[in-house]
Amino acid sequence: MKRFMVALVAAAVLTMAVGAAVATADTGSAAPGKGEQMKHRLAALLEKLDLTPQQKTEVKAILKAAHEKAQNAADPAAKRQIFRDAIKKIVTTVLTPAQREKLKELRQECKNCHHAPNATKGTGA
Repeated sequence: MKRFMVALVAAAVLTMAVGAAVATADTGSAAPGKGEQMKHRLAALLEKLDLTPQQKTEVKAILKAAHEKAQNAADPAAKRQIFRDAIKKIVTTVLTPAQREKLKELRQECKNCHHAPNATKGTGA
């Protein structure tokens, strides 16, 4: 059960980043904005997990396969599910237990950042 929860937490952290990064990776023409931000966040996250060269190769292969599969899916929900499945596969088959724990910690930090009070909210700043 704990492994399943870690996988779900990891999926929540990576799903948006991976989807945006993979969607723009092959075209090389990502417009500045959320897609580019997600691509940078994914790169930063993977850097923090200290993936080995072998792990990086495996992650790239899984994401490439998901991207190719998603291109054939007409439904946006189906595309999102393809990337969620890819992230789950990465977390469960590529990451070490220590990396999964680190991912859980990073996810909690991210969650805390998003729920922190915004001092400028409503002030027009």
